[in-house]
Amino acid sequence: AMDLFLMPSLFEGLPIVGVEAQAAGLPCVFSDRVTQAVKLTERADFISLEQPSAVWAQQVLKQYKDTPRAVTAEAVIKAGYDINAEANHLAQIYEKLVLKE
Repeated sequence: AMDLFLMPSLFEGLPIVGVEAQAAGLPCVFSDRVTQAVKLTERADFISLEQPSAVWAQQVLKQYKDTPRAVTAEAVIKAGYDINAEANHLAQIYEKLVLKE
């Protein structure tokens, strides 16, 4: 069980764990080194790693107090992270390739 997802990463591409955290309805705080592409909901914030730990702590407490856990699966699906929709999309691509041969 989690109340908030915190990722003070130094080097990161698109962290799928951040997508999963948002899908689970968690408020998220990421470092500014994490790509903005991970922001799928309004419940995700970014903070510079140059900021002191007190700023990080303030943001964590703000997110924790101000954003109760919510169902955000719809936002994640709209962002293209639905396995059923993407499997169908991939099948359509393959069908088009086969039909061209």
